[in-house]
Amino acid sequence: MKKGYADIVLGLQYGDEGKARVVDYLAKDYDVIARFNGGSNAGHTIENDKGSIAVRQIPSGIFYPNKTLYIGTGCAVNIEKLAGEMTQLKKLDLDVSSRLKISSLASIIQPHHLLLDEMLGKSIGTTKNGIGPSYADRATRMVGDRMVNIRLADLVDQPNEFFANITKNLDATIKDYTLKNLDVKKIVQDLKKAFAQIKPFIELDPLYLEKKVAKGATVLFE
Repeated sequence: MKKGYADIVLGLQYGDEGKARVVDYLAKDYDVIARFNGGSNAGHTIENDKGSIAVRQIPSGIFYPNKTLYIGTGCAVNIEKLAGEMTQLKKLDLDVSSRLKISSLASIIQPHHLLLDEMLGKSIGTTKNGIGPSYADRATRMVGDRMVNIRLADLVDQPNEFFANITKNLDATIKDYTLKNLDVKKIVQDLKKAFAQIKPFIELDPLYLEKKVAKGATVLFE
């Protein structure tokens, strides 16, 4: 059996390093461009002869129509922003729906993560996208009887149960920090609508990439 391989592009943990430009330059030589960590950050800016655009969660291989774009297990997925990003790319004639895959084991950024980042992330200058709180909950997993780490697979398998869990996590944060004027029902309903948009792109096989590499595919991890 012909086996493929994977290469990794790593930055130095600073913003504006040019990682997306490097990935865009290298992407032509790979079958799969994969995000392996991070969330909806300030944007990875691609600049080439086809134009300039910043991608936030979708891998930086958007200008190559024959490349699979994979959002991996280690990512923290903001469902609403991902749905919005796909819609925006489509308006720019960059429809990625036929080649986007999202690992079902990726954790999601829940509404309470955004609230926590807004309140607690100011001192360290976060982008307020809830990425840090999401990773913290991924490590914690449970707080009392509440599951605080929720994966895309959970929403696929038992949507009613886990959207109720998301509501509980949001209610608990609102109570703990005495927050007011938040429409919890609307927040969760908007999340459900966005989930319906991205659900078709969720890859349920946790060995999807491994199987592709075993068959000879090459992967560039971003």
